[in-house]
Amino acid sequence: AFSDFVGPMHLTTLAELTEAAAAYVTHVEGLAEFTRPQVMRHVVSTGQPMTRSRENLLRSFGTLMRQGTMQRSRRGQFELSTGSEFAEQARRFAQG
Repeated sequence: AFSDFVGPMHLTTLAELTEAAAAYVTHVEGLAEFTRPQVMRHVVSTGQPMTRSRENLLRSFGTLMRQGTMQRSRRGQFELSTGSEFAEQARRFAQG
């Protein structure tokens, strides 16, 4: 589960949690492209207080887009950049 992936990381920002969720969807669930709701469902599933504001969730997603951490691949679809700091951790987690 996503919470098992992020639990040991002690992430402190919504941007980190969002990027970790995108890496999880990409490398653990095996989806090259994902939608914003797919990523946000994982973020909200952690139950952390910082995930309660929809505006903050959308803002963190937008920040990661502007930073190039995630990019739009086509309408409504996004992909994680190859330079994501969570990509390798997600690959290792997927291998068990």
